[in-house]
Amino acid sequence: MKARLFIQTSLITLIILLPFFTMATTNKPSDNSQLDKTLFRVIYKSTLQATKEKQPVVIIDTMALDISQDQSIYYDWLQSRRDSIASKIKSESTMFIVEPTPEFIQSILANSDNYKITDEESKGETAVIFKTRSSSKVVTTNRKGETFLKLSETVVPQWTMCDDEIQLLGYTAKKATTTFRGRNYTAYFTLDIPINDGPWKLFGLPGLILEAGTDDEILKFEAIGLEQVEGAEITPPVNRKYEDCQNFTDYYNLLEKLNRNINIGYYNKQTFVYIPHKNPYKYPQLELGE
Repeated sequence: MKARLFIQTSLITLIILLPFFTMATTNKPSDNSQLDKTLFRVIYKSTLQATKEKQPVVIIDTMALDISQDQSIYYDWLQSRRDSIASKIKSESTMFIVEPTPEFIQSILANSDNYKITDEESKGETAVIFKTRSSSKVVTTNRKGETFLKLSETVVPQWTMCDDEIQLLGYTAKKATTTFRGRNYTAYFTLDIPINDGPWKLFGLPGLILEAGTDDEILKFEAIGLEQVEGAEITPPVNRKYEDCQNFTDYYNLLEKLNRNINIGYYNKQTFVYIPHKNPYKYPQLELGE
């Protein structure tokens, strides 16, 4: 995960979704041409404990999980809005400097009072997670500047069912626990939405996960809304040259290197240029071991 400002979660209109949950929790693929089409969307509030300049901070993102009969995509719900803001700012400048020289960067920094500053490109969660539930295949893609990472893996969380129940978004949610890659998770899922999916890499329960988090409170996901959508196909993008990662350890090592700097945009009516700055944020590695 990367640096981002605190985001206020949006109100999502709750709708009745039961007519759309005719698929079995086994999620067996079919010949239905709508297999890869989004049926509905879950909006989650994601909370991460991190540090900024060695001081503890709470980072909040608004994430979306678009779900089809057998697949899903988990992504930053506000990223396209931030991309539009960044594109608009760039378009208002006459010249976009792609590869500034060190001398040019120094001149910008020396006269920074003459420029406005934006960090829109450095906000939000850049990882996108694609799941195919019938095969337990999970594909994670991530963009850092002009570098595109890709990790393909098989993920099978092993859950223990508990007797506890709570109410979430008007649904009865049952408790389950798991130890997944070095961290203990508690999740609440609802049998009223019989599809075995959830936020991030958490899935495999007989109902949709509405809330989940680590026992050490490093990470928490809370569903804040559900909505019916007329969706596009859920497939990983193929028009990119990805740097394939061998395993999640390789992925996190590369991500840590790429996260050391963030791009800050300096712009006025004549010029727009990105200048790398040391990233003041440090993020916990969520996956610690098999």
